[in-house]
Amino acid sequence: MKYWELLSIFSDEKDILIAIEQKAKTLQILQPLTDRYQVIFSNAECEEYFEKSNKKFFIADGRLYPLRLDDERINVQANIFSINEIFKYYGGSIIEEALEKSSALINTKHNFDSTNI
Repeated sequence: MKYWELLSIFSDEKDILIAIEQKAKTLQILQPLTDRYQVIFSNAECEEYFEKSNKKFFIADGRLYPLRLDDERINVQANIFSINEIFKYYGGSIIEEALEKSSALINTKHNFDSTNI
């Protein structure tokens, strides 16, 4: 994932942002001539940040939604997933899009649940 995507995803989680910024400085040295916002983080590096986050998501009507406790689409049968589960299954760009636009269209031909991870 690119640095700017991580900044967008974790804009409200200061401790994670600080860790990302420190790592980006190191990666920029290893990726010379790269603008800081285009620095690439490996999946393993991203997973470290996702594991620290409390963000949750749910899937309804073929879309990924950030979990908000007042959302009427959530019911007792709704599957709620951690940000890390979503990252492993769909990737980081879909998370960034869901947070930026309030939802993101996903491929629902897979029957996703936490046992698939």
